[in-house]
Parts: sequence; structure tokens; C-alpha cells
Amino acid sequence: MDEETFWQAVESAGERRFRALEARLARLPVAEIVRFHTMMVEKCDQLLTCELWEAAQIITGAEVSEDNFYCFRPGVVALGREMFEWVLDDPDLLAEHPQVRRLAGMRGERWSDEDYPHAEELLGVGEAAFELVLAKLHPTYAALVELPDAFERRPRGIPGARWPAGFGEAGRLEKLYPDLTELFAGAGKGQEV
Repeated sequence: MDEETFWQAVESAGERRFRALEARLARLPVAEIVRFHTMMVEKCDQLLTCELWEAAQIITGAEVSEDNFYCFRPGVVALGREMFEWVLDDPDLLAEHPQVRRLAGMRGERWSDEDYPHAEELLGVGEAAFELVLAKLHPTYAALVELPDAFERRPRGIPGARWPAGFGEAGRLEKLYPDLTELFAGAGKGQEV
């Protein structure tokens, strides 16, 4: 699976329609399914930055834990290639995405699980597709097949870079993420993350 095929698969799934993506991947050779999973982990690792962590904090209106940031990053991948590439350069550009703008418009409302900007289940799509392939085999043969080691790999949890001075402080957030801070000024406060 190459980069173009990976993004076509992600973008064709649309917003949280991961069952369809699992079925689509299950029609591919196992090596391609494994490659999809590997690329998903790589994309999430690319998004493991202090800057995106701060952007997630602005969007959610609360401190973001390592677990929450782990789930947030596949949500950014799910937004598609263009947004992914923009966010790598400037997380403030998340303010341009309609889904993020919709969240800002929910001022004072309690977000449901469907509203929260995460897509942790996208990390399990490859493994689920592999399970669908196994389900097509006779149970005797399926029992002999081991899960590829690649499915053990998960995105890293903490950025490798040093935390910047003033990380998460209001003044820094306003300076580095003017569009997000303006968009979420007073919005989303008190969300559970």
C-alpha cells in the first residue's frame, strides 16, 4: 500500500464509517492490511507534537491527558490528507475544518462521544480487517494463523521533543494559535476529556 492508496482508503471511509473501511481492507492481501496499520501508526506518530497537543487543549477546553491525545491524533488523520499535512505545519489550521468549527459552535453544550474529536477506533481497523480475512478461512486453518507482529505496534504517547517553556499557558496559546483561541473563546469549557 502506498501513500496515495492509504489516504484514499481513509478519506473514502468518511466520518467514523470505519466498518466500511474494515470490509474494504479485508478484500486486500494481508500484507496490504498490515501496511495500512503500519502507515496509520506512522501518521499518528508524525502528529505527536507539543503544538498539536496544545491545539487539542484549546479545542477541548480542558487539560488533555496522554490517553486523550492518543485518541485525538487518529481523529486528525480521519480529517484527510490535506488537513493532516496542514496540521503538521501549523495546528492552528484546524480552525478551518468544518468539524472543528461545528464543535466551537456548540458553546456550553455537553459533547457526546460522537462530538468529541477523536477516532481511536481507526487504529484498530487493520486488525479488524485481518480478523475478517480469518473468518473466511476454515476454522482449522484460521486457528493456525498468528496475528502479524505489526498489529502489536501502537502510536507513541509522549512527544520526544522537550516541552516548550510556557506549554499550555494562555498567553502562549493565544500567540501561537490565534484562530483556534478566537474560535473557541468561551466555547467547549468544562468538557470531559
